[in-house]
Amino acid sequence: MRIEYHPALEGDIRAIRYYYNDRSPQLGDEFVNEFEKQVLRIASMPTRWMIVKGDIRRSLMRRFPYLILFKVMQVRMFYAFSL
Repeated sequence: MRIEYHPALEGDIRAIRYYYNDRSPQLGDEFVNEFEKQVLRIASMPTRWMIVKGDIRRSLMRRFPYLILFKVMQVRMFYAFSL
């Protein structure tokens, strides 16, 4: 599956990582690892996740208080971004 990210996502992830690493060593890296695992879960079954509006779906992260919003663009591709 091909995954494309919103252009702003890199900066968002970097800011969240720094925020958590500032609170506790390695916590930001743990956030990034969990985000990447969640993206792989989404990619394995993109239609499993709840539709929130139109063709936008959401997936809640397990450990951190963030969600991933995404859209299935084609049969084998989706677009992810976070809030």
